[in-house]
Amino acid sequence: MKFKTAVKKRLNLMIFRDLYFLYAYHKNLVQQVQILRDYLKLKNNSKFLRYKGDCSLNRKVLVVSLTSDFPYQIKLEAILAKALQLAGCSVQVLTWKHSFWSKKYFRLFGINKFMNFEEYFHDNGADKPEESLSGFLSKKINFREVKNWRYKGCRIGQQVLSALARKDYSTPDLSDSKSRELFDRYLMRQISAVDAAEWLLDKEKPDILLFCEANGLIYGAVFDFAFKRGLNIVQFARALREDSLIFKKFNPESFGLHPNSISKSTFEEIKKIPWSEKYERILWEEFSLRYGKKEHASHRDKGGEVNNEAERIIKQLGLDKNKKTAVIFPHVLWDANLYYGEDIFTDYEEWFIETVKAACNNPKVNWIIKLHPANIWKRRREKIKSELREVTLIKEKVGNLPPHVYLLYPEAKISTFSLFKIADYGITVRGTVGMEMPCFGDVVFTAGTGRYSGLGFTNDSASKEDYLDKLSRIQDFLPLTEEQVLLAKKHAYAVFVLRPWRKRSFEANLDYNLKGIHPLDHKFNILVNSSNELSAAEDLNKFSNWVLNSNSPDYLERIKDENP
Repeated sequence: MKFKTAVKKRLNLMIFRDLYFLYAYHKNLVQQVQILRDYLKLKNNSKFLRYKGDCSLNRKVLVVSLTSDFPYQIKLEAILAKALQLAGCSVQVLTWKHSFWSKKYFRLFGINKFMNFEEYFHDNGADKPEESLSGFLSKKINFREVKNWRYKGCRIGQQVLSALARKDYSTPDLSDSKSRELFDRYLMRQISAVDAAEWLLDKEKPDILLFCEANGLIYGAVFDFAFKRGLNIVQFARALREDSLIFKKFNPESFGLHPNSISKSTFEEIKKIPWSEKYERILWEEFSLRYGKKEHASHRDKGGEVNNEAERIIKQLGLDKNKKTAVIFPHVLWDANLYYGEDIFTDYEEWFIETVKAACNNPKVNWIIKLHPANIWKRRREKIKSELREVTLIKEKVGNLPPHVYLLYPEAKISTFSLFKIADYGITVRGTVGMEMPCFGDVVFTAGTGRYSGLGFTNDSASKEDYLDKLSRIQDFLPLTEEQVLLAKKHAYAVFVLRPWRKRSFEANLDYNLKGIHPLDHKFNILVNSSNELSAAEDLNKFSNWVLNSNSPDYLERIKDENP
């Protein structure tokens, strides 16, 4: 009787604690109930996930999981950590004290060791960074200078500026009092995070770190310090197809590259593949998927685009058939990342303004400004109602566009793929079009390094003067050679076909709200049914084997499996 009473009291205490956390840290209780249902469904249907294996390897994995209320991401982190646990590693999770659901979900996967990042702030005095802060604030405060700031070798300037850009949906104006106040607060927080990351890695000594988000505030501090220590850092990201993920390791060669890229050493191996009709067919099928299938993950970034015939586009836009055509492909300016290469302009907004001005000053070419279709869902998701930043910049910095420059809004029903067919030239900083257009023989001019610059199929510039000079005489540049087109096709084949890691032990169903964010707008379903099936899952074993045994920075499906 006493035992039953004690158990009942214990259960009541646990329920009270959980209700307190939900009340204290979460505003939307309806959503919390929905997450609870999702949690209980996984708990009841997948008890075999708690099987841990033998932990025979002397390798410690640290999962950097600082997202507390997005079950889909937590489950992805957990299933990948589970693969490493089953391969013999011990697993710990870095999270926050208030991360109620994160800890709940990880425990369903048999992962029970947690560290609260707040504790490392207070244990070493990292919550009092005033001395370091005053040293930075005595320097020049402008975008270009701040971008280069480092603290203990960590990129605090980029991390703070990126957070501000996403907060204001534009390049931050550090002369504005409100922006400056937020800048000071973010900077203090990031300096503290770097100190805490140093203390954390000194104390815990992990061998492998697993990230989904590896940049920005807090995450970036842990990533940069782990990189300084030469640790095995693995990042996973959404692939360009819904059934896959992308994995990348970071070493001096791959540092600063987008996770969905090919490192130069990997590309040297890819270049050795003898090209064949089979590869050609597979590549064009992939293009068809990217721009044709609604269930394809990249379709969300295409808006409501339609693939149109070349003649129809020429007539619709009133293009001059006697002129060549250049297409400017802006990134989503406020969401463009600062981490993936070096820019020849101060920021994306300056690049956009100067590029549009160059187009206006060169009437010898048809110019199309193709605003990114992802603006549609990103703005809806963030509930942004203001005018498109690109349109505002054109009005304020350029004025009325001349007749030879055509502005295509994100809602335009003309696909990027359709523009490849009529374009002679493409202009970007480091967008995906820079690896796609060269497959059609089109010349792409870049305004920054990273992803694919320097690989032999793009026209890269060392300075803004060089870049703008090329745009002033863009009509004089000849199409790519056959050798350059082949390089581009091999690169695209590697990125679109070989890089994705196909999910087999689980599936993802992405269902986005038209407006706002819901924590369950991504669904995650386990497809294996027992601990034996989990341990034998080919996809999970491929992942853990690459993490533990490969020196390559890029996960690739085995090239020899693709031989014709």
